[in-house]
Amino acid sequence: MCLYSKQKVPLIADKDIECYKILIPVDGKLITPYRDFVFSTNSIVEDEAEEHIDELFGTTEISSGFFHSFRTKERVIEEIKILQRKLPKGTKLKVFKAIVPKGSAYYIGQRFDMCSKALIIKE
Repeated sequence: MCLYSKQKVPLIADKDIECYKILIPVDGKLITPYRDFVFSTNSIVEDEAEEHIDELFGTTEISSGFFHSFRTKERVIEEIKILQRKLPKGTKLKVFKAIVPKGSAYYIGQRFDMCSKALIIKE
């Protein structure tokens, strides 16, 4: 999933930032909808994938190397509706409270979303 930002470089979190993450619970695992990345709860997880960041007409496009999350409950509800149309029928999605930990690099998106190098999924 891509994030579009007006930022040219990432910010560094000067404190923990609360956000929301959509995951698919499967057999006791929490899996991301697009990349099949498996999260554990209550621990800092860092995205070690190669970063793909492009500049397009004054906008920064981040397509890999950062975890996507949402800044508001309203936006995460909208995204669930979009995902339910894209994913196989019957896929169960769950919203988790999450934290971008202090010190993590992150971008703020244009649609009340964000992406960060590190994320903590709360239970």
